[in-house]
Amino acid sequence: MKLISWNVNGLRACLGKGFPDFVKKELPDILALQEVKMEEGQAQIPLPPGYHSYWNSAEKKGYSGTAVFTRAEPLAVTRGMGIDRHDHEGRLLTLEFPDFWFVNVYTPNSQQELARLDYRMEWEEDFRRYLVGLDGKKPVIVCGDMNVAHQDIDLKNPGPNRNSAGFTQQERDKLTALLAAVFTALVDALPVLGTGTVLFPWALGCFLMGNMEQGLALLVLYAVGLIVHTLLEPRLLAGQADLPPITALLAMYLGFRFLGVGGMILFPVVLLLLKQFQDAGVIHLWK
Repeated sequence: MKLISWNVNGLRACLGKGFPDFVKKELPDILALQEVKMEEGQAQIPLPPGYHSYWNSAEKKGYSGTAVFTRAEPLAVTRGMGIDRHDHEGRLLTLEFPDFWFVNVYTPNSQQELARLDYRMEWEEDFRRYLVGLDGKKPVIVCGDMNVAHQDIDLKNPGPNRNSAGFTQQERDKLTALLAAVFTALVDALPVLGTGTVLFPWALGCFLMGNMEQGLALLVLYAVGLIVHTLLEPRLLAGQADLPPITALLAMYLGFRFLGVGGMILFPVVLLLLKQFQDAGVIHLWK
């Protein structure tokens, strides 16, 4: 099953920027969109045949809103969480399928000067209780824009951004509590997918802001990450990776610190060779 979640920041604008071609190419089983900023029927959505469309639009025009396009028809669809103060901005869409709930969420932003932080805390508490209630009946799949950077690694410069909207300790703690309450099996996307998911947008931003050296370094790390990921993925998925991805990334980092760009390639390769020799019994460096 292919599930795709995407904050489109205005679906009508996205329609002219490759959205139809993307959907046609990917053909997701479920496509969840956040921040659609439109109501159903305001524009024709050129989906491939066989998709069912469900919307939860904000009462305020051109603001917020969620949508789900699914190839399988759900048993039921719920808009909002049944709490009036949360259900006017189109931020939550729940689809019930025979074996699971599918929840698409666009979490409220705390805004500048944390003007909505108190409300955000109320939302977080009620959203967690809502998911716990669903989870008591059948498994829950949650996707969307949580509007929070959970860990330091999720930001390029975590230090200066502390206590900014989306990176306050209160918001981070609420996500930790949500994960602990509902989800027991978690996958860290960065080690599994390699560095590219995070580093490529950073590199692009550096180029746009004129920081050429930092942008180039990030792109090199991105490219090496893709190489490492390509080599490791087949065995990683089978639970037999020659090097755990986090080990490969650590070797890349140490190589860069000691030998520069060349070390980013050299260190993981040497470590991989040493492990292969160890496994073959040629050398005995560790038990």
